[in-house]
Amino acid sequence: MPPKIMQEKSANFITQAEELLEHNRPMDALKLLRENMECSQTQHYTYFLMSQACSDLEMYTESLTFLLEAQRLDPKNSRYNEKIALHFYKNADYQESYKYFKQIGIMFIDSVDSLNAYAVCAEKTDNESDCIEALERSLSMESGQHDLEKKLREMKGKITGKTSSRKKKIAFICAKELDNFIDDIIDGLSSVYNTEKFVVSEKNGVKKAVEWCDIAWFEWCNEVAVFGTNYCSFQGKRTLIRLHSYEAFDQFPSQIKWGKVDKLIFVSPHIKEIVKKSIPDIDSKVECEVVYNGLDLSKFDFSEKSPGKDIAMVCKINHKKNPELALQIMKSLTDRDTDYKLHIAGNITDMRYEYYINYMINTMGLEKNVVFYDWIDDMNEWLQDKQYILSTSIHEGHAYNIMEAMAAGLKPVIHNYFGAEHTIPEYAIFNTVDEAVDLIESPTYDSKSYREYVEGFSLERQINTIDKILSRIFN
Repeated sequence: MPPKIMQEKSANFITQAEELLEHNRPMDALKLLRENMECSQTQHYTYFLMSQACSDLEMYTESLTFLLEAQRLDPKNSRYNEKIALHFYKNADYQESYKYFKQIGIMFIDSVDSLNAYAVCAEKTDNESDCIEALERSLSMESGQHDLEKKLREMKGKITGKTSSRKKKIAFICAKELDNFIDDIIDGLSSVYNTEKFVVSEKNGVKKAVEWCDIAWFEWCNEVAVFGTNYCSFQGKRTLIRLHSYEAFDQFPSQIKWGKVDKLIFVSPHIKEIVKKSIPDIDSKVECEVVYNGLDLSKFDFSEKSPGKDIAMVCKINHKKNPELALQIMKSLTDRDTDYKLHIAGNITDMRYEYYINYMINTMGLEKNVVFYDWIDDMNEWLQDKQYILSTSIHEGHAYNIMEAMAAGLKPVIHNYFGAEHTIPEYAIFNTVDEAVDLIESPTYDSKSYREYVEGFSLERQINTIDKILSRIFN
């Protein structure tokens, strides 16, 4: 048969076979390919199509045989190597799977599923460096793979353990009753670092923590950090301070010996702006970075909700939380519909507010519409039968109470404050009582979007960012 005719016949039956496979006719495709194999100008691709047909027919042994033959004829074809690697991976033959993935090269694998399979095979065959590289590429292609982010830290921890005599020690130092935002970070870093929390009430406690560690992490830029940076020796050590919110309005940042600090972390850009009002040259004194708070989304059950009459408010009642405004909003709502209820989780920390709130509730006739719960141990469960999270604060850094409620699917109704736009979606912000009422009465309600918004502030993302900062500090 003349070459030109053979080439045309080859192209025709290949096209026909592809169409048969596309229309779910693998038996007909396999028969056609076998009958015309001798006419094929690209035998490796013919074998590949035969492999695909056998796979569709659940003839997996034959499928692998044809696939291996295709790869033998075209050994550098990444598509064939990837298919073979995945076949062995699905059959738990991690050594063979790793071999074929390795022939492709991580940078030439464009499938997240394949990269994740490669990472498993690399780990199973003690090739930690390849596992880390595959995980990093997978995460760069698709964010939000929280389990992989955790696995990446674990693998880096293994590398660290093999290349150094011990893990670096991080002391998380904080005052009593101010350690409630640090435990998740400690847990997240514990696979890579030797972590220890020091809740101190005296100066010797700070000194002991600093003596023990390789890096001193001062949780809050308060009197503990002031003492540590002024009176402790950090020779051969590293120092980090995380500034949350209230410290920005105090004298503490001005009392820190910034020359002893390697990194200052802010929880939101607007907190840094406030500090710069009192210390304009803070960026020249210390390296600054914004790391948003991270929420462990696994602790909050998401459910689709709809407009209702139950409003949650989670906070300690004090002047910063502006409870007066919440009562005004409730009065306006109940004038229209007496079924509205405000559920407040949190204790009253100022006796003046206790007298004021109780007095105003009685004066405005809200006795049946405002319910106090004191402190809640299981916030996830408590949020489930509410539809809105109300915050009337005059200032926040990066509020967990709002994130937690949004993670559960509650609609946020948030009073505007300086810097709110950094951590609160625009559609949730109100300036006046009327705007708050409109938000609550509006039929617009999208639990999924509320959850998706806070997924951008996941704990895994926070831990990964901190891990990178610590790596830079140590290096």
